[in-house]
Amino acid sequence: MEEKPLGISLVLCDQIMTEIIGQKCTLVGVFSSLYAHTFPATLANLCVFAQMTNGRGRVNTSVRCIKADTMQLIGKQEVEAEFNDPTQVLEQKFVLRGLVFPQAGVYSIDVFCDEEQVMETRFQFHQLNTAARR
Repeated sequence: MEEKPLGISLVLCDQIMTEIIGQKCTLVGVFSSLYAHTFPATLANLCVFAQMTNGRGRVNTSVRCIKADTMQLIGKQEVEAEFNDPTQVLEQKFVLRGLVFPQAGVYSIDVFCDEEQVMETRFQFHQLNTAARR
């Protein structure tokens, strides 16, 4: 990797839809917190939309979901991408499927290019108080 890519944006959501003409993306269900009644909790899909620039050539990109306090790996996806020139804004879409979250707490989403971290965001997974619903 000749130049280190720079992260521009990192968004978590339920679904990413891409237009056939124009390739514009619509992010559905954007979140920074999640809720579950019980743990462990399973999430069918966690979508990650990342924009990067300043890269050159082919890079192996990956996204990792990690429990922040223990560094436990919850899920990972790897995709090869290509920067045509350093001014290009590369839009990378990841879908992590069937993630199992062991407990409530803070989780980190990290994006890497050729094993070098370029972006991170965090989200809180809360446990709903079932007694409050009565």
